[in-house]
Amino acid sequence: MCHKVEYCEIERNNIIEPADCKNCKSKFSFDLQHNRSLFHDKQHIKLQETPEHMPEGETPLTLHLCCVFDLVDSVKPGDRVEVVGIYRAQALKINPKIRTLRSIFKTYIDVVYFKKCDPNRFTEGHDESLEKDEDIEFKKLKDEKVIELSKLPNIYDVLVSSFAPSIWENEDVKKGLLLQLFGGVFKDFTDKGRGKFRGDINIILVGDPSTAKSQLLQYVHNISPRGIFTSGKGSSVVGLTAYVTKDPETRDIVLESGALVLSDKGICCIDEFDKMDENTRIILHEAMEQQTISI
Repeated sequence: MCHKVEYCEIERNNIIEPADCKNCKSKFSFDLQHNRSLFHDKQHIKLQETPEHMPEGETPLTLHLCCVFDLVDSVKPGDRVEVVGIYRAQALKINPKIRTLRSIFKTYIDVVYFKKCDPNRFTEGHDESLEKDEDIEFKKLKDEKVIELSKLPNIYDVLVSSFAPSIWENEDVKKGLLLQLFGGVFKDFTDKGRGKFRGDINIILVGDPSTAKSQLLQYVHNISPRGIFTSGKGSSVVGLTAYVTKDPETRDIVLESGALVLSDKGICCIDEFDKMDENTRIILHEAMEQQTISI
């Protein structure tokens, strides 16, 4: 009423609005001025249970996380993380225009800290900042072992025999899969006008039923740091790339990641490739050739 301006700080997503004016003593007369406000980043993350910790025959549980300021974009889809935070309940409005609330509250975790665990499955993932002396010794021992292995003249055969040891023979197949796991060198000649050259290879396993094709795939999936295992029989185009949904809170249009997006920098293992729909298979051409996905 008297045009006095007051500044308020945001406390963990809440603005504590002043109730009465110190100048003209009028109550509840303040309005929020959007064009004079400063905003900070906020991100919603969906956390899903890892397959190892899941009881048999159940679907994985998902949790809603909310993080602000510096924590935004510190984790990407497909990362394995441990979360430290505050478990909060939030009331939901039945109608945005009316103040009545629902009797069931929505729960979410207000994130304080993310700890990335298991960033690459080859070396047991340790957070660098929380390393103990034993961990450093363990790492040194591992590095020495790797250097020792690299000096062996028959290193290729040693690796082949230690890859999927329960499957007998199939050495050529194992060699191919090993080369795919190690990957080649990515070359970028865009400044010379020659484009990019991918260093990774794609492999298709063809054979009679029950010749351990799926078992080999499972081994690759377990070793690869961000591998995704999916079956071609029930896969659709959107399930492999990305599908468009509406965000329940802001009603904005958001993209949900599919299998190929989640296995970025890892290996996407697709079983039952021949039973896949023709349109779905066409989508994979671009991913295999250019290593990009267009939606």
